[in-house]
Amino acid sequence: MDPLLDEIERFLALTKIAPTRFSLDAVGDAHFVRHLRTGRQYYPRTAAKARAYMRDYAQRARADSDPRPSAEVPTDQAQAA
Repeated sequence: MDPLLDEIERFLALTKIAPTRFSLDAVGDAHFVRHLRTGRQYYPRTAAKARAYMRDYAQRARADSDPRPSAEVPTDQAQAA
C-alpha cells in the first residue's frame, strides 16, 4: 500500500471523517482519497498538504481537549476593561 494512503486510511479510521470531507478539506479535490485507492499518483506538494491537514487536525483536537483554562479574556470582561 502507498505510505500516504496508509496514513490517510488510519487517520480516517481514527477520526471517523468521511473520505470526501477529508479530500475536500485537505487538498480541495473531493475525489482525492478515492483516486489514491485506485492507484493514482500525486505530487509531493499534494502529499504535504494532506499530511499538514492531518497534523493540524491532531493539534486542534489536542487543544480542544486541553483541560487547562484558556488565557483568553472572556468577552464580557474585555468590554468592561
